[in-house]
Amino acid sequence: MASFVRVDNNILGLPLTFFNYQIANLVLNYPVVGGIGMIEKVYQFTDTNDFIMEKIIDDEHVNINHIVVAPGGSVPVHVANSNVYQIIVRGKISLRLEEEPVAHYPTGSIVAIPFNTKMDIRNEGSETLEFFVVKAPNPRSMPATKKVQ
Repeated sequence: MASFVRVDNNILGLPLTFFNYQIANLVLNYPVVGGIGMIEKVYQFTDTNDFIMEKIIDDEHVNINHIVVAPGGSVPVHVANSNVYQIIVRGKISLRLEEEPVAHYPTGSIVAIPFNTKMDIRNEGSETLEFFVVKAPNPRSMPATKKVQ
């Protein structure tokens, strides 16, 4: 979600020229807040209590997703397609890996899950669950995973 407005013949407040268009194209492909000439990239995520699964960063090195799950909700069962790190920032995650018993991790926990591990993620608590998923390396560079059964 780049935070800029394209109005008439301007992009990022600059006249629409071929050069500026090429720069804006780079900005469009990499969600950046701010103007041209910044070294850092700033990414935005949605502030909500409603269910959301949004990809925040997807570059050659890492994939970062933001997930919010209301009480009683869940994320579809799936297999970790990279090395996964879940950073719990609100609520408590209920996590079942493979056929193991469900484990519960509160706000402030970082849970590391190995590649190709089956995950069942639920919010069994009374508070909204919010967490970030860091996948490294990016799943695009990983082999295929097993099928969910």
